[in-house]
Amino acid sequence: MTTVPVVVHVNEPLDESAMMRLTTIFRDISGVIRFEKTACQHLLRINYEPQTVAATYLLEAVTALGHHAQLVGL
Repeated sequence: MTTVPVVVHVNEPLDESAMMRLTTIFRDISGVIRFEKTACQHLLRINYEPQTVAATYLLEAVTALGHHAQLVGL
C-alpha cells in the first residue's frame, strides 16, 4: 500500500505524558505506519495509508485528548 505523510500542528506543548498517550492511540489506529514528534515541539509527523484511514481521523485522535490542533500538510 502507498503511504503518505501528514503534519499536525498542536498548539500546546507536548510533554512526555502527552506523547505516550498519543503513541498508544496511533499504535492502535489501522493504517498508521509511523508516528513521531519533530524537532519542533508542536509538530507531529504521521505516515499513514490513505486507503485505510483519513487524515481528518488522525487529527480527531489528537483533538480527542483535549489538544487544539490543525492539519498542516498532506
